[in-house]
Amino acid sequence: MPLIIFHCEFSQKRGPRAFRTLRNKDREFNARNWPHLDFPEIYMLEEGYCAFYAKFPELCEGGYVRMVDKAFKLEYAQAKENDKILWGKKYLLNFQ
Repeated sequence: MPLIIFHCEFSQKRGPRAFRTLRNKDREFNARNWPHLDFPEIYMLEEGYCAFYAKFPELCEGGYVRMVDKAFKLEYAQAKENDKILWGKKYLLNFQ
C-alpha cells in the first residue's frame, strides 16, 4: 500500500487542500466498503518543506528554494495561475 505525504512550503494551503481532497474522494469512492480506503496512509508534513529542510537538510536533494524566489518569478506566476485552474469549482466537481 502506498504511503503519501502531502506538503507545500509551509503546509498551510496547497498541501492541506490536496490532502483533504484525496481523503474526501477516497471516502466517497469507498462509501459502500466502509471502512476500506484505497489510500489509508496519507499524511501532512507538519510545518511544510521549509521546516523539514531546516531540520533535516541531509535528507533533501537539491536544497531549498523559497517559493517566491526572484529567480523563479515567472514560474511562480504561472504556478499561481495553474492553481486557480486546478482547484477551481469546475475541476473539483468533475474530479474522477
